[in-house]
Amino acid sequence: MRLDDPEVLDTYLAVVNLGSYLVDLPMDDQRDFVRRVRLAMREPVIDYVRLEIDAVRR
Repeated sequence: MRLDDPEVLDTYLAVVNLGSYLVDLPMDDQRDFVRRVRLAMREPVIDYVRLEIDAVRR
């Protein structure tokens, strides 16, 4: 998934990919951390596989 808008990419990274890391950071540092991750990416592309699983309890 390509996200060329930096604000959209930052939001996606914060909510979907980096949430478990941001929990440990003070609120004032979270935005900068996400920005630094975005700037370290070669391209604004998120490569992922979505798994959908149905489970049945027996």
